[in-house]
Amino acid sequence: GLNHYASVCRRMGTNLSSQLKSGDFVFVDAFTRPYTSCASEEHDEDQAASKSQGLTFSVDLRDLSLSVRRLLEILIPILDEFARRDKPSCLLFDSLHAFLDVSRHEQATVLDLLHYLNVLSSEHSRSLSVVVLAQAPPAPLPSPDISIRRGEGLADLVLEVSPLLSGHSTAVHGQLLVRLQNPKLRWR
Repeated sequence: GLNHYASVCRRMGTNLSSQLKSGDFVFVDAFTRPYTSCASEEHDEDQAASKSQGLTFSVDLRDLSLSVRRLLEILIPILDEFARRDKPSCLLFDSLHAFLDVSRHEQATVLDLLHYLNVLSSEHSRSLSVVVLAQAPPAPLPSPDISIRRGEGLADLVLEVSPLLSGHSTAVHGQLLVRLQNPKLRWR
């Protein structure tokens, strides 16, 4: 979760945790652990978007019965609110391939989201940064219009993750390549 990205940001020279506490940074963690089912049999869709601490919001696709359309109904108003703020905001897709994979039956909705994010990041380029965690999808995506590269194109920063050749480790989950696509991106 957030601790992993805070560690990555520390290596890049920024203290994400202190920025979150001071309100100078907003972290939207979208679609974390999409393949994990809820521990409880009862699932309230309104719990999918929760405000945790400070200005940190989490949108979590833990239950595949929660449709992409419903998830976007939760996510888009949050992003609109953040985009209007003067303080810098960050949208993190964790991960893009998982979102595209679980939403393969709602292609029009995914295209709407990619278009919306493209417009949002263009209009608010000074206050909103987009970070994408990119991994190869487990299966080919059904439409050439929906692709990992298209999603990466709207990002200022792309984190490419490749699995460890030696297998799973509890401390390290793979190799991480950071690709800066917007040279004007500033991390306070």
